[in-house]
Amino acid sequence: MCVIPIGLLVVAWRYGVFNIHEVVVEGCVRTSDDSLEQRLDESLLDELIFAVTSKEVEGEVLGASDFPYVETVTVEKALPDKVVVRITEKTPYVCLLGLGTIDAEGSVILGNDCDASVPSIVLQAKEVDVNQIGAALRIKAALTQQLFPVDSVTLLDYGDIIIGSGNLDGYFSLNAPRSVDAQSSMFLEIYNSNLNQDRRLVEIDVRFDKAYTERAQ
Repeated sequence: MCVIPIGLLVVAWRYGVFNIHEVVVEGCVRTSDDSLEQRLDESLLDELIFAVTSKEVEGEVLGASDFPYVETVTVEKALPDKVVVRITEKTPYVCLLGLGTIDAEGSVILGNDCDASVPSIVLQAKEVDVNQIGAALRIKAALTQQLFPVDSVTLLDYGDIIIGSGNLDGYFSLNAPRSVDAQSSMFLEIYNSNLNQDRRLVEIDVRFDKAYTERAQ
């Protein structure tokens, strides 16, 4: 065990040896590490390393609107003068047009802004239901896998979902008698059987026991 004389510590303290001279940020993916380092440099550099607390650094980062993706912050002190800040980030799930980008729990990450890396859905329902969102994305994936062109996805009240493609709207529901997969299969069966007959099909509704279709006049 190495014992450092008190006098030596006092001298080091007096000459700023234990003042923070370097801040390193790790874990950034969507967060700008340069911006975060600059923010922390402004608040931490030249501060006494023993006086800086993890709670203080966490509050500095999580309290800033510039870093919406940051979820957790941990701080490690490397004596005599270095602080390492490690972050974990929230994972964007979908962008709800009219609300913003949310995570899989339904919490808003970017208010009224869309993360370009996730799919966009039009929100017309009064409440956000992550199960409804999951069902909508599953339907969209099933249709596009069969080369059905999806232009838009809209969430309505009562678990209803509209899949739009040109002049055609498909109506699905989280609360239908059939599963989401069964609704997708029925929709595709109806769509493909009518594909070679005419182009006037404007609605396919598979929310009920019996499917309904509508053609343009």
